[in-house]
Formats: sequence, structure tokens, C-alpha cells
Amino acid sequence: MASDITNTPVDNPLEDLHAARKQVKRTALFHNRRQEELRDFKLKDVFDKLNMDAADFQEWLKRMGLLTIDEAPMIPEATFIALLSRFQYACYTLVGDSKQLPPYASTTSPRLWLSAHSLAHRRGNAPVCTIRTVYRPHAGLMRLNSKFFYDDALRCGTPVELRRNLLSRMKLTNPEIPLAVVNVRGHAVRSVAGSYSNDIEANAVRVLLCLLKAKGVRAEDIMVTVATVDSAQGAEKSIVIVCTTRTHIDKDANHSFFADPNCLNVALSRARAGMFVIGCLSSLKVIPLWEQIITWCQLQ
Repeated sequence: MASDITNTPVDNPLEDLHAARKQVKRTALFHNRRQEELRDFKLKDVFDKLNMDAADFQEWLKRMGLLTIDEAPMIPEATFIALLSRFQYACYTLVGDSKQLPPYASTTSPRLWLSAHSLAHRRGNAPVCTIRTVYRPHAGLMRLNSKFFYDDALRCGTPVELRRNLLSRMKLTNPEIPLAVVNVRGHAVRSVAGSYSNDIEANAVRVLLCLLKAKGVRAEDIMVTVATVDSAQGAEKSIVIVCTTRTHIDKDANHSFFADPNCLNVALSRARAGMFVIGCLSSLKVIPLWEQIITWCQLQ
């Protein structure tokens, strides 16, 4: 089992296999799909992606020798058991990051929840190769995630010259770290369904977007998505704006999701060349992990 937070550990061995004239098929059917979209998933989608008909697919199943699965910690154990029964003679390489989000479970039933439990936490005696070199972020951004989520163990494998989309256009407090924390004293409003909105923060994002475009940053290089953190896992953009939305946080309340290290790790590791974190800092500092992150950013 390989463990990493980038797709490079998948790309490199597949390229080597292709160079050795091995038959390699790769598909990304589930990338960035929401749960409701996965409910409508059909086996025909596999055939279309692999450019095969049903007969060719069945023959391919018999000859499968190596199965490499990316974002493996998001695969429920029950799903992996189904894969084992289908590809009984294949060798499996599972690539993923156990410090990011586990599979989504829509039930509170202990039995059903356990069947959806991440393989990363119950791998038994399977050999593990821990890969500490990351390629997505600017080295300065990597330092944040390395410190708070990986015990300062990460190394950056990408030269900073290739990650200057923001620093080459905008002057930040630290010219070596493309990161800014923006304090917005907004007001979060809770809907009937329990979600939060913050019009003042949303307007601050709009102003920031206009500034970035005026500085020459292309719109497609900025990631502005109204979605949950788990839907962003596996995605990346050159510049990412993280909106925290919440204000007036009760320090005695349960912040299991908002302060979850796995969620924060995903949210703060999507950017390649620059990241802005927008929120009410006095409210965020009520949560210990957020206070540590904000303090670290302010000291840089």
C-alpha cells in the first residue's frame, strides 16, 4: 500500500508500465462526483470510459494482473471486498492519504458505518510505503500542511519557480509564501436546513476576485466553488480562496466537522500557487486548531 497526497505516485508507475509495453487502462469515473451523481452510476459508464464493449470488458477482467486505486482511503471496505471478488488474481496497489477524508457514510447505524470504514485504518499486515514528497503546492504553502498535519515530515518536489502565478503578480506580506489570511467581520446566517451563509464574506471574495483578475490572474486559475470540503478532495487549482463563513462560534459547542483535522487538511491543500483564507479571525480562534493555524500564518 502506498500512501501519499498527490497523483504522482500513480502516474509514474503507470508510465513505466506503458513504456514496458504493458496494457494499461486508466479511468477517473468518480473524480469530483457528488454522492447523488454516484447513485445514477451505470456499468455502461465503465465501458464508455475504457472504450470497450461488454465482451471485451469480461475478457479484460480475466487478464487483470495489477489494480492501482487512487484516493483509496475514500473507498469503503465493502466496496473493496466487491473488487476482491471480481479481480481475484490481481495484485492491488492502494494510493491515498489516511490524513484526509474517509468514505462518506450517510447513516449512523454502527454496522453500516463500519462497512463504509476506510481501508487505511484497517489494513492489517499489508506492506506500507510512505511517500513524503509532494508535488502540488508551492514550498511555502506545503510548510503549513506539513507542520499541522504531517509532523513536519513533508518535502516539496516542485521548484518554487513553477509556482509563482500569485507571487509574480501580487505583493504579499511574505514574498516567499503565497498565502494570505483575510479578516472579514461578517455575519453568518443559518438556514432552516442548518447550513450557513455570509453575504459580507461573499462580497469580500467578489472584490478579491476582481483584484486578482486586474493583476492578470486568469479566471480558470482561481477555484471558487460552492460545495462541501469532501467534494474538493482530489481537486486542485492554481489559486484557491477558502471561505470559512462561520461567525460567533460557541467555544463550548461541538465543532467535530468544522475543526476536524482531516477536513482542514483537505481544505488547505488544494492550491498550487497561492491561497487566501477568508473569515472572522476572532471567531475562528475559539477553536484551538484554527487558532494555531492563524497564529502560524500571522508569524510568517
